Amino acid sequence: MLVERRCWRVSTVTPGVALIVRCVKSSARRPLSLTETLQPSFLQEAVEGLFPQRAEHTPPSMAASAGDDGGSEADVPPVRESELGAAVLRIRSKNTAPGPDGVPARVMARALDYMSDHLRKVLDASLASGRFPERWKCGKLVLQQKPGRPADSVAAYRPIVLLDEAGKLFERVLSARIVRHLCEVGPDLSDAQFGFREGRSTIDAIMRLRAVTEEAVSCGGVVVAVSLDIANAFNSLPFSCIREALRYHGVPEYLRRLVADYLEERTVMYEDRDGVLRRRAMSCGIPQGSVLGPLLWNIGYDWALRGRLDPKLVDTASALATFAQFGRGQFSHEAAVRGGCPVHGAVWCTGVGGGFDRPD
Repeated sequence: MLVERRCWRVSTVTPGVALIVRCVKSSARRPLSLTETLQPSFLQEAVEGLFPQRAEHTPPSMAASAGDDGGSEADVPPVRESELGAAVLRIRSKNTAPGPDGVPARVMARALDYMSDHLRKVLDASLASGRFPERWKCGKLVLQQKPGRPADSVAAYRPIVLLDEAGKLFERVLSARIVRHLCEVGPDLSDAQFGFREGRSTIDAIMRLRAVTEEAVSCGGVVVAVSLDIANAFNSLPFSCIREALRYHGVPEYLRRLVADYLEERTVMYEDRDGVLRRRAMSCGIPQGSVLGPLLWNIGYDWALRGRLDPKLVDTASALATFAQFGRGQFSHEAAVRGGCPVHGAVWCTGVGGGFDRPD
């Protein structure tokens, strides 16, 4: 397929206004994307499987956090220059694929040297109205094939959604405010969560496992670990579960209202082998490729890690490990299954996933 090779130039038109100019250098042949190589019928099956349509899910009841009602709807802090500056700093050196508007991150960062005040006005208006701009809700779908999976299986593909950089800047501002609330006001996320959290990694999760096993062995007992990998987790988390969890964590009302709108009427678009541009509505899940999505996953899924569950838990994004400790002579297969059942039930109540993939 012949496509234009593009370069970008940012010019000042008037003080405070930047003009982003796309210059066509030449034509070149680019490789086809994965969606353009798959059979149209299988591509449709894959997209429908990866982005399921579901009815409204009734989330588990979560008690409101004590002492915090979410604040007044009128209490909406404007976007500070330092907030937007911190978000722009994160994208200045990025060389990632652009969203539907075609503007790369580095070009957007350069343009905001001239027009950051104008963008802040747009973001302030969005915060005040509780509406996330519709244009930033549409993403370009890119499929990546997972190694070791049969090509004719829907489970062999990982969907990435490319979003406009301006919308992702806004997501960074929102994400920073929510994280600050969780850390300073709370209640914070479960201590068992290690995925998508600053200052935590899978190494910390392994160290947690080591501490649990050493404790059991020192007392003459044993530890049984059951690993659960949730199938299609990120694309199936119900919006209702996210909304209820935000309320539980006492997130300010203006942020809850905006996130609720952010989730509604989202679409992904992709081009098939025949050159037809197609769209798929998202009725659940968080877009993989977004900035806010991983945080919303942690918040919405957090309920499954709380409560009076006997086993010890370690969660790394969509993979969950549960540890049941037994004294000498107490272990049996049935006891191990009973230890994992409460976790399985808690995950099921959140409505997330299409079952468990490769339980160990």
